[in-house]
Amino acid sequence: GDFVMGKLWSLEIVDGNPVNELIYDSKQDTTLTGNTRISISSFGESEEGELFFTDRSTGRIFTFNQTDSGVVVESFKPDISIPFLIGLYNADDSSERLFGIEQTGRIHELGDSDQTEIFLDISERVKSPATGGDWEQGLLGLAFHPDFGNNGIFFVTYTTYDNGAVRLSKFVENSDDEKILLEVDQPYRNHNGGHIEFGPDGYLYFGLGDG
Repeated sequence: GDFVMGKLWSLEIVDGNPVNELIYDSKQDTTLTGNTRISISSFGESEEGELFFTDRSTGRIFTFNQTDSGVVVESFKPDISIPFLIGLYNADDSSERLFGIEQTGRIHELGDSDQTEIFLDISERVKSPATGGDWEQGLLGLAFHPDFGNNGIFFVTYTTYDNGAVRLSKFVENSDDEKILLEVDQPYRNHNGGHIEFGPDGYLYFGLGDG
């Protein structure tokens, strides 16, 4: 997916050769949002393996449907719109919930209804486009502990409101008590990376960007 071009591609290996195919051009097909393009900000996956992508501009979520004529892009819960939506995750805890990152400092929980519930709100600690920050600053990453279903532990990264550093913190579900694990100064306001992911080795990996 490409944020600026609003295009989606698929890649598969056929007889040992890579085949790349343009499957959706949101500038050519504006029916899903009515905007001139979809600002593709992230991909996400449900516990069942369903694939999604998000639109930062409209806060909408979309999914894919494989048909005889190819892959079709479809709206997912069209009544839901999360401002500055830049990430979509599952907790792998058998709850079938999805979690959307609002760059301004909130994490939304998506369940069976067509409304979201606030899972975490640290917006007062986050420097984001809504609080005078650069458009690449904000709440940037979310990772659930591999045993989240039992211990409720999860981790987030964000740009701090006071000094613009990128911070990695630990939380427990249903509590906003924060344990700061790591804070790295950023000399520039843009290119603040923050994606975090647990590897198969049990370690938590943190991408800082080139700020």
